[in-house]
Amino acid sequence: MKILVVDDDPDILRLCATALRAQGHSIVTCDSGGPALQAALREEFDLALCDLNLPDIHGLEVVRAIKMQAPALSVIVMSALDPAEWTKASTEAGAAFFLAKPLRLETLRHEVNMVERSRAGLEVVMVSDDRHERRLVTEHFRSAGCVVHHGDDVADALVLLADHAPDLVIVDGDQRDAHVLITVCGRKNVACFVLAGPLFDDDTALREGASLVMQKPAIPDALLLQARFLAGR
Repeated sequence: MKILVVDDDPDILRLCATALRAQGHSIVTCDSGGPALQAALREEFDLALCDLNLPDIHGLEVVRAIKMQAPALSVIVMSALDPAEWTKASTEAGAAFFLAKPLRLETLRHEVNMVERSRAGLEVVMVSDDRHERRLVTEHFRSAGCVVHHGDDVADALVLLADHAPDLVIVDGDQRDAHVLITVCGRKNVACFVLAGPLFDDDTALREGASLVMQKPAIPDALLLQARFLAGR
């Protein structure tokens, strides 16, 4: 993969570049946000690693700008700031993961490998009557080479599940009879991600066969990476 690494610490840049080049990746390093955004405009990257404390632009603004330029580009935030405080802000800005510093090479390689796996296509069935959420997730998955089928309700999804052998079903937990679809996916060994509202019973869904329960609103990048990880691609 071609990876952009953004950090004002030369030791971190050297560590990431050395470790990832050893895995066969092509690395471009930048020590501040401005040059990173210029690089993202000039070149196509498969992944960006970005620190939060940059000397010119806050890392969250860099993440937002990168995602506006390339919505399907995966971004991993690296920071010594408190993960409990900054993980949510990072994902809301568009990052898929938050890596705490000091960096552990094993964790870095693992997350980069997950991104690499996510680049292969999946066949997906999505059930949601939230058109905005469905559009965002669909565009993101299709931009990564996935085939996405839509069901307006659980009955539609069950028909699609009978006619296809999808890698993943994504269902809004507020859908009527969502638990039926979750159970069928469990019996068929099809990965099932549930997008849950505040009152959703996560434990019951996991017992019925859900592979993952994620709180709404959906984060398409995180969904895609988790999907590829569970599918073993």
